[in-house]
Amino acid sequence: MICVEPVVHTSRTIFLTRMMRHACVMGNTLQASSPLPPPPLSTYRSRFANLALPCVVSAVPAAVATNTVTTSLGTTLTWSLWDRLEVDGTAEAAAAAEREGSVEREGSVEREAGGCTLRQFLDRFKATHGLEVGMISYGRSMLYAEWMGKKMEARMGWSMAQLVQTVAKTRLPPDQTHVALSISCTDKDDNDVEVPTVHLRIRP
Repeated sequence: MICVEPVVHTSRTIFLTRMMRHACVMGNTLQASSPLPPPPLSTYRSRFANLALPCVVSAVPAAVATNTVTTSLGTTLTWSLWDRLEVDGTAEAAAAAEREGSVEREGSVEREAGGCTLRQFLDRFKATHGLEVGMISYGRSMLYAEWMGKKMEARMGWSMAQLVQTVAKTRLPPDQTHVALSISCTDKDDNDVEVPTVHLRIRP
């Protein structure tokens, strides 16, 4: 930041010049030091102005509501409406999971067609997050439901990209790398729990 010295040295310009110099020093000091911790929520204010009345309303913003889920891995998943779950479902990630033995091996044709298969996604999600997936939907289309046994068994070998395009009857552009899925899960006690939107990576 460059501070310019005023030409006319009145009392006001001298005061402003000193304030600008002080701001320059403080800016350089804060920039060189470690970042400050975020202030508490109570220091913020949410204001609304109505010019027709006129009036200005000021209020302390409320914290976003959070949900807590206990997984079968012994961990706790805490999330809000601003969160999402990221799952890598690319062919490379599926192959790595096969080598680790965390998911079953599938044919290379399905994997190359659009990343991991439905069975691999279910196994990977359970191994990573400790929750059993009961239903998967994409928009208004239901991609998977555990209570539809025989019909779902035929889809287990489909890649996730193929599943979305076939069931939802939509086309995924070649440059689209993620799909947003809504899923329903059960915890270790077989209770229905809510989880945030899952962003599945289907292409590198």
